[in-house]
Amino acid sequence: MQNLFGLRTRPNYVGIQGLVVEDHTHDPLSHWAKETTADYAFASLRKTLPIPDGAVVWSHLHRDLLPHVPALPRDVEAVTDRVKAMLMQIDRDRSPDISDPPDKPSGTAFQQVIEQPPFAAMSAVSATLLTALPIHTWRRTRHRNASMLRIALRDAGFDVLRSLSDDAAPIGVVVDLHDAVTTKRIHHALQSERIHTAVLWPRPSDDASGGFADQHLVVYCDHRYDAADLRRVTAAMTAAIERK
Repeated sequence: MQNLFGLRTRPNYVGIQGLVVEDHTHDPLSHWAKETTADYAFASLRKTLPIPDGAVVWSHLHRDLLPHVPALPRDVEAVTDRVKAMLMQIDRDRSPDISDPPDKPSGTAFQQVIEQPPFAAMSAVSATLLTALPIHTWRRTRHRNASMLRIALRDAGFDVLRSLSDDAAPIGVVVDLHDAVTTKRIHHALQSERIHTAVLWPRPSDDASGGFADQHLVVYCDHRYDAADLRRVTAAMTAAIERK
């Protein structure tokens, strides 16, 4: 069971036979995640938090089967490169004219390293950041921003995926644009305004069957944004939809 986009509510597993495994990557601090009765639960923290690596897996039923394995030297080296890449990205965000150095660390290389067994714990860098970052405050900001952005986009005439949980704090609002042409036009228009949206699960270029990416955009609303940012996003999307 996946808490997709962080919008779902805790299901009832009465009568379910077999192991229950939950994916809380999109909202690892939800009440559901903290109170889960699943056999196992996990979340990729580096997907939703500004840390270079790391995930968590937990179980209230099988704790003895989850031993701690220290980070491996190869992982430490990969994370070091990842941190360099993150710092370079911060510089580029502050100064768009900064070009990438010829020895820019490769995100692909980092991914290849961490996907190879044996698997170990997150780096000390990420573990320390988790204790220092205001992650609970950020989650409250996401909850507020998601509510504001959903209401604003609905008022502007857009269809958005609704939350099934009052506690939901997604990192983005999912907008259903219903056709590929409109989706592509709005995506490009937002890019020109330096507004980043996620296009998830694109299909191969030779696949004409369509898919989620052809009709949906995920508009971010996490702790980096305030009310003024959300108003700018709504205005940019409205202007894009009105242009033919």
